[in-house]
Amino acid sequence: AALARIANLRAASPALQRGVQVDLELSGNRAAFYRVYQHAGRHQLALVLLNKGDATQAFTIERMLQAGRWRSALDGNVVDVAAGGSLRSEVPAHGVQVYLLDAPVSNPALQAALDTAMADARRPR
Repeated sequence: AALARIANLRAASPALQRGVQVDLELSGNRAAFYRVYQHAGRHQLALVLLNKGDATQAFTIERMLQAGRWRSALDGNVVDVAAGGSLRSEVPAHGVQVYLLDAPVSNPALQAALDTAMADARRPR
């Protein structure tokens, strides 16, 4: 059932389907990253928090976090983030949490990281 929820979520989110990935944390049993989609007037940011461990993990995201009303794609909870603020979330063991913000990128640090990720993606291998 959990995998079906994730598959449905991915199908409904342009950022998860086609967004450029900007990594925040990839260490041990934890991962946090943005997926950013901006095309043809559609804008969506996804913040993905993964916990592959056997215990609940607390995440506090501040780096490159854009102000706005982030909505949990899994349970509908809303987190209002002020400029310079943070988003805190607990992710259950072997779980995931995804927050969505339907807005163009306005955070300068996130835009710079996105530009770098897009340039890397275009670089010939």
